Amino acid sequence: MNILFLLQRSLGRLAKDVRGQDIIEYALMAGFVVTAAVAFLPGMATSISTIFSQVAGALATAASQG
Repeated sequence: MNILFLLQRSLGRLAKDVRGQDIIEYALMAGFVVTAAVAFLPGMATSISTIFSQVAGALATAASQG
């Protein structure tokens, strides 16, 4: 058989093979989620810290009055 024919046939089979496609899609999705988390968490951390500081201040005020 001709080596070019064997190569074409092998590449054709490889192109039609979809095994493992789901795992690749899940890995890509996980990568996007991690990228989004890294992008948004620094801003959220500041907001969360501010909220907890306000709550702590309100609790301290309530404790000193009661």
